[in-house]
Amino acid sequence: HAYLAAELLSLPPSLAPDEIVASLAENSSDVARVRELIAVGMTWEARSEFRAALDDPAVALSLAELAAESEWHSLAIEAAAAAQAWGRVDLRFPVVYETEFTSASAESGLDVEELFAVARRESAMAPHAVSEVGARGLMQLMPSTARLTARKHNYLYSRSRLMRPGYNTAVGALYYADLIKQYDGNRVLALAAYNAGPNRVRRWSEGTMSVARWVDTIPFKETREYVRAVLAYNVIYRLKAGKPAEMLNDRERDYLY
Repeated sequence: HAYLAAELLSLPPSLAPDEIVASLAENSSDVARVRELIAVGMTWEARSEFRAALDDPAVALSLAELAAESEWHSLAIEAAAAAQAWGRVDLRFPVVYETEFTSASAESGLDVEELFAVARRESAMAPHAVSEVGARGLMQLMPSTARLTARKHNYLYSRSRLMRPGYNTAVGALYYADLIKQYDGNRVLALAAYNAGPNRVRRWSEGTMSVARWVDTIPFKETREYVRAVLAYNVIYRLKAGKPAEMLNDRERDYLY
């Protein structure tokens, strides 16, 4: 809502305050214990200790920095949120698998920041994430959706490949691009369809509502939050990259949903 309000007021979007919130507990016993467990290869134990120590915001921020250092980006995101370190966009919005996302961007015709935004919301940048309903990988693709998309675009399909960042981002980007084309370039509708399915989006659209009202009245809370988040995350990733950023284009803003 903040970015949308800024656009309506013709104000430039911005990130959280520029100051870097420093960690206050670099030498805590919790952080030291997690660091040692990582060093000796006890990954499961390290992750367990990590999550158990997130109640203290100062410790959580140090753990977020340790997780980012260890390339545990989903845990860094989780810990930065636990620390309420909203200004630490370096921890909360990591740029990872750049080669894979850049390749997917080139093939799909979508901006790489748009793909980062989807993956950040879908999996918190965890390549081996599997949801309760079976969605897989960075872009959280359902195997049935991935199979159809792969065949449409002449990709060899196998379920195991969905856990590979390069394959997952390629197929996920093509699926998202297909949805955007299906909705005549409208990313708001495409994102709702990516999360909840195209059939539901058709039922929700009456052709009478502004974009803000339509998103706010989506019947599924998860989809409402998803659409808002990905649109905002795209702005954040573009600002981080030093690129011009807008939440909605004129057509999306003026469309009657």
